[in-house]
Amino acid sequence: EGSRKIASQFATSMYGHQEPNENDLKEMGEAWKNVRMGLIVRGLRRMIPQPSAQPQQAR
Repeated sequence: EGSRKIASQFATSMYGHQEPNENDLKEMGEAWKNVRMGLIVRGLRRMIPQPSAQPQQAR
């Protein structure tokens, strides 16, 4: 949801030549916080080794 709000506002601003109002800026700020936190969590999860489903064969 957050990324859609940011993308929509970007398209409106870029191609519609319409500047965001105060409410839009506030909503985008909240959306960005959610997107950013999701990216951080996803990045941290990738750092944790996951047990593989099948053992690796030696080459």
